[in-house]
Amino acid sequence: MFFLRLIRLLVYSNIFIACCAVGLQWFVQPETSILAAAFLFSSVIVMYSALKLLGLKNHARQSESSAIAWLQRNTALQLGITLIAFICAMLCWKQLGFPFYCSWLIALVLLLLYTYFRTVHTISSFPKLFQAYMKITVVAAVWALVLLPASTGTLSIYLFLWLFLFVLALMIPFEIRDMLYDAPFHVPTLPLLLGVQKAKQISYVLLMISFLLYLFGGSGMEQKCSVGLTTIVGLAMVRRTSTSNSDFFFLFGVDGLLLLPLVITSFLNDLIFFYHTIL
Repeated sequence: MFFLRLIRLLVYSNIFIACCAVGLQWFVQPETSILAAAFLFSSVIVMYSALKLLGLKNHARQSESSAIAWLQRNTALQLGITLIAFICAMLCWKQLGFPFYCSWLIALVLLLLYTYFRTVHTISSFPKLFQAYMKITVVAAVWALVLLPASTGTLSIYLFLWLFLFVLALMIPFEIRDMLYDAPFHVPTLPLLLGVQKAKQISYVLLMISFLLYLFGGSGMEQKCSVGLTTIVGLAMVRRTSTSNSDFFFLFGVDGLLLLPLVITSFLNDLIFFYHTIL
């Protein structure tokens, strides 16, 4: 029971997704410093927690075991975690200096512009299918810009496109999860506009294209094998996605795919080291 509570705390409080973000950045940028990783970790917690806390008022009281129900019961705890993460992010930012990465600034501007245009209902004047693609595209672009800092001078267009398409593909299962909530408010999403199966097919294609791009831009056979295995697992996860899946399936399973390339690469490196050691 204690272990289950701990897992729920890590997943529902956004600590797990922050770990996944750091793991994915270390995979694509192994030279990332501990300080930069700490800044990313804290920033992700603050961003995700702020969005969930602000949206909490739009949800009715829930008693079942879900992310929303957990947040409703532990709002004070989540506020404390968010405050600590914000202080840590500011301390890391001060140490790193300003500007930290130029791509972070681009990501921030992109998010602010998207939020502004949604607030003034400018986006609603576009075709619904364009709105659906725009929503997940902005999120994927922000992830790619944040995890591949352009100021390092080592930015690869193949890595950027792999990361962008990989995150874009993983956004679609979350769109399927939210169908029952989005439908009454007429929120334009791919599953609602095209149907679940067509949305899944788009995710399949994006995952396969992202893998092919990594084959061109990735370095090291272990890394390419890990991305290939992650792609296979991702295809299986998308196939099993439905509105009846638990929050754990999405927040631990689908989000966990971000961490999987680093885990598999570490395992393969240890396996190769062990193989050479015994010979």
